[in-house]
Amino acid sequence: MSKTPTPQSTATPQALAARHKQILSEMGGVIDLRRGSLSPQYYTKTDTAGKRYRQGPYYMLTYYRDCRKHTDRVPQADVPTVETQVNNYRKMKALFDELIDVTDQLTRLRQEASAGKS
Repeated sequence: MSKTPTPQSTATPQALAARHKQILSEMGGVIDLRRGSLSPQYYTKTDTAGKRYRQGPYYMLTYYRDCRKHTDRVPQADVPTVETQVNNYRKMKALFDELIDVTDQLTRLRQEASAGKS
């Protein structure tokens, strides 16, 4: 995923429009996603003889929705799938941020072009 030029750059409207279209295409390829972060947790237990041992890992998906923190336990068998979904969310978020930047640059160029015609 390439980074677009900054708003001060001299990118052409054609290059920006092409990148805009490419970003939308990449976004369409992301089907499954989950927001948040996946992390392992361990529990320390003490047996009847007083010996301590560590159990786990148990995977937890932590995320915020509606300004509230949520945590879901993820079964060990689902960890690879959820990792992929979390990575897809990060990819989608980065693509969306880049789409906003490219669209902003295109809008500025169009406004400058119409102001120059007046």
